[in-house]
This record gives sequence, structure tokens and C-alpha cells, in this order.
Amino acid sequence: MPLVLSDKDLAPLVQDPASMGGAMDAVEQATLAYRRGEVREAAMGDRTRAPEPNILSVSMAAHDAVVTGFQVFAELDDGPEEPNGRYVVLLHRESRQLLALVDYHSLSPLRVGASSGVACRYLTPEGARTAGIIGSSRQARGQLQAIVRATPGVQQAKVFSPTPAHREAFARETGGWLGLEVSPVATTEEAVRSADVVAIAANTTGPVLEKEWVKPGALVVSISGNRVPASVLSDWRIVSTNWERLVTSEPFATGIKAGTFSPTDLAADLAGVILREKPVRRSPEDVVMFDCGRLNYWAVAVAHWAYQWGVKQGVGTPFALTER
Repeated sequence: MPLVLSDKDLAPLVQDPASMGGAMDAVEQATLAYRRGEVREAAMGDRTRAPEPNILSVSMAAHDAVVTGFQVFAELDDGPEEPNGRYVVLLHRESRQLLALVDYHSLSPLRVGASSGVACRYLTPEGARTAGIIGSSRQARGQLQAIVRATPGVQQAKVFSPTPAHREAFARETGGWLGLEVSPVATTEEAVRSADVVAIAANTTGPVLEKEWVKPGALVVSISGNRVPASVLSDWRIVSTNWERLVTSEPFATGIKAGTFSPTDLAADLAGVILREKPVRRSPEDVVMFDCGRLNYWAVAVAHWAYQWGVKQGVGTPFALTER
């Protein structure tokens, strides 16, 4: 029988620091399956004309070797996330019969963190010991979790958030949860300087750091566009999920339109990094930036991994649409 996996059902998985490893494996396998042509994507959207416009986005990802499914985002335009508004529907890979309805809100930091974590597995500089985190949201928490899981040598982190209470709470909670030293700092520059890995998970728009602050050889991960200055395009080695992602993400889109950034300027895509198709760094001093886009099949892959966990743990609520 199909299952409903709610945020309460998934809480033990989400709260386990070690769970990021399984999510990273799911993302990595799905990324390679997409490269092999085993995964297909499609998307549709609708916007109502009601007095308070809302958005429905349905994104399909079919992976016939594993699972098929789609994620649904239903939310008010520019408003907060609505209860029951983000979920993944999983279907059997052959029959397309319903397998599960999985809450995506609780899984989102794991999914986003896992995609960054895969990049960290292959791109973090050798001997990395320190991380700099910009932001103190759930997504920032997932980024630090992924860095620690992908780079066990990381022993300390610095976090900046414009609200002192938020960065102090983040440092206190994640430090105990992940078992490392996390310090709140008063400026973005303090978080970035000397960090071997920098994760940008800020809620603000526009660039949040100066490239001169970044340590030579460091890895910078950004989960949103328009968070780094345009000057990095000529100085850093850029890795992305795919070229299509960059066409609509700043500062890359402007560079592409101006003819100053082209596919030949992309160091690699994530699948190429995993397969080690070519060296990303030309020297140990090269700063590498991973632009982490949202690919729909990642959400389906992580939801399927969570579903498999739920089946093993005996959690979730079985239901039937057809009684026989």
C-alpha cells in the first residue's frame, strides 16, 4: 500500500547528523543517471487570477531504473510557505502506481545540502579544516551538515547572520548537533577569511562577499543566484549543475549576454566533476565556485531515499485510493 510520510514521520531522519551521507549518495547517483540519459525532466506551472495570486509548479522527474515522481510547489506569490504546499509524489518505476506522498518541506535542507555536499566531496581543497557560513536559516544548517559530512577534517566553522541572536543560536545549536566548534562573527568578512569552504545561504539579494576575502584554493558554494560579484567570472573556476542553469542565474546571465562568459569558461558540470573528466583546478591556488541550482530529479531521488528509510523503519501512514 502507498504511504504518507509527514514531517513528523521524517523528523528522526532529518535530525540525524549522519543522514546527510545517504542523501548525498542519492543525489550523486541521480546526477550520473541524468548524464546517462536515464532521467528525464519536465515542468509545468500555473498562476491563478485570484485577488491573492498563488502559484502551482509541478516538476516531473522520471527515472525508469529506480523510481518516477514529481514535486509540487503550491504557494502564495512572494508569500511564506503554506502548510501542505510542498510535497513529492512517488510512483512505481514500471506500473506508475502510487508509492508515496512525501513531505518536501522537511526534506528541503537535506536535498539542497546534499547537492552541495556532493560538490564538496570532490572539490574541497586538501587538508580543509575551516568553514565559513553566510546565513543562519534551515538551509544554512543543511549546508554546514553537508560540509562536515563530506569533509570530516573540518573542525571549526564561523557563521555570520545580520541578526546577532540568530547567528548565536545557530552556532550553539549546530555546534552541539554536529560536534564541532561553531563561532558567531560580526561580519561576513570574518566568516569568509581563512575559510577553506564557504557556503552562501543568505536570504538577501545581491552579492554578499568580496572575492578578495576568499582564501586562495578555497571552495565557495552558493545555493542561490546573484550572491557573488560579477568579477569572479574571470578569476574563479565555475562549476554548475548544467549550463542551462547559468543562463537564468546572475551574475552568469549578464556575462553570457555580454559575450564574456561562455560554455568554454565553465570548468565542469557536477557530473563531470564526479566522473573526474578533467581537472577543475589548474593550480592549488584556484578558487572554485559551485553554483547549486535546483534540479527536480534531485528532489525525487532524495524523497525516494527517504521513502525507503520509512519502509525499513516502519513509519508512515498506509492508505488506499481503491478498496478491493
